[in-house]
Amino acid sequence: MCHVVLGGRNCVAAMSSDNVPVLISLDATIVQAGPEGVRELPIEEYYKADGLAHTNAKPGEVTTELRVPLPKGPRRSHYIKWSVRKSIDFPLVSVALRFDLEADEATVAAVKVVVGVLGSKPRTLGKLDDVVGKKLADPAVARTVADAAYAQCKPLENVPYEAAYRRDMIRVYTRRAIEALAASAG
Repeated sequence: MCHVVLGGRNCVAAMSSDNVPVLISLDATIVQAGPEGVRELPIEEYYKADGLAHTNAKPGEVTTELRVPLPKGPRRSHYIKWSVRKSIDFPLVSVALRFDLEADEATVAAVKVVVGVLGSKPRTLGKLDDVVGKKLADPAVARTVADAAYAQCKPLENVPYEAAYRRDMIRVYTRRAIEALAASAG
């Protein structure tokens, strides 16, 4: 029985990891070794939306490696979280962003945004193609991605602070992170 979602059949305990959203945003893979041998899968596929059994680990498997591919060109990435006591606390919301850039190091070639602490696994945003081809420093990029994060993410009531307020903070922190990336890119 789920006490967060009325009538829910699965546990939706919030995953409060700082590392997992970042690793997903960087297209990391996880290597598992077990009785059936060694297998590698994208870390995004390793986690599932079930708070009681939130990984796709097979019985007897252990993690032996995490692999993060090197970027093929210029890249800007950032992780930001909102928590009460900053670094010593679990996040109340978190956002990991990755912008692959064109050779000019200013134009967005691809974007991947992963939001954490929504449920049992982080959420990768879709529908961000509108910012491809725009300059990272263009305020419309931060606004578009932040609005997409707000529209696509609906926190549950299983973490302190009201879900509606945490949803607003997703928009705020996403925008702030992109503005910081743009400022650091010059």
